[in-house]
Amino acid sequence: MTQLLNKLEGLIMKSAAILLRSIMQISMILILVLAPQVLLGQHTSGSVNGTVVDIQGRVIVGAAVTLTNQDTNVISRVTTGGNGGFVLLNIAPGPYIATITKQGFSFA
Repeated sequence: MTQLLNKLEGLIMKSAAILLRSIMQISMILILVLAPQVLLGQHTSGSVNGTVVDIQGRVIVGAAVTLTNQDTNVISRVTTGGNGGFVLLNIAPGPYIATITKQGFSFA
């Protein structure tokens, strides 16, 4: 009887080891498949958008919007559209100075 129990215990241990090894292999495959997708979801840039208006709240079409990174001196430029709106894409994190100019307008 003891011999039978020892054999049964050995079979259970082998089965548990095979099951554990299979779970580890499946886990590794899932990590390798899913990790690149998770990493691609990370963004290291943002965007800046807005609407340029005058003191009465009227939109300013054709205003020049300039965003200057104070650390790198990289300058991003855009001109406001027909609704006074603008969008600057792929802006790296950091401190910026924004300026808006339009002929005929002055700083308040």
